[in-house]
Amino acid sequence: PARTTESINISTNIPSSGFQADSVYTITVTANNGGNGSNRIGFMASVEDAAGHAGTLQSTDGRTRITGSYITQTSSGVSGSNGENSWTFDWDAGQAADQSTIYVMANFSNGNGSTSGDVIYSESLTLSKDQGGLSQAETKLPTWSIYPNPVQTFAQLSLPKTQIDALMIYDLKGALLQRY
Repeated sequence: PARTTESINISTNIPSSGFQADSVYTITVTANNGGNGSNRIGFMASVEDAAGHAGTLQSTDGRTRITGSYITQTSSGVSGSNGENSWTFDWDAGQAADQSTIYVMANFSNGNGSTSGDVIYSESLTLSKDQGGLSQAETKLPTWSIYPNPVQTFAQLSLPKTQIDALMIYDLKGALLQRY
């Protein structure tokens, strides 16, 4: 059946500046059946970049297990409560590329003991890599103006009401004409 009220939430402790290489982060996947089906909900997840699987997933409790480059629930990890199930695991970013993506599939069971009627739904979360502080807050300079431009004999200089330590005037060749 098609998804109706089912949802998947993916959260991490990756800072807003992005993940760093060779660092370990916690990922939590929460699946909610929205009032449809039973409390039996399973999942499978992977983290991938353009080259394939990125980093290494690590099971941190008895509710999850690693299967190849994927993480999934254990048999005891399918039982949720109040229509919701949640799993937490770690991701070692290794040398993952910028824009790596967490892909999650959840199986919302209807509890009839077969696969008929179960809803399979997917969700993803794209992760940005910390660019190492390449960005920097822009320094706001006070506004000023000089006119007329070009100056022939006299110039009018308009400055903000701030303390000015020195004013130097240069010609077009870069020679200092006047210092005030």
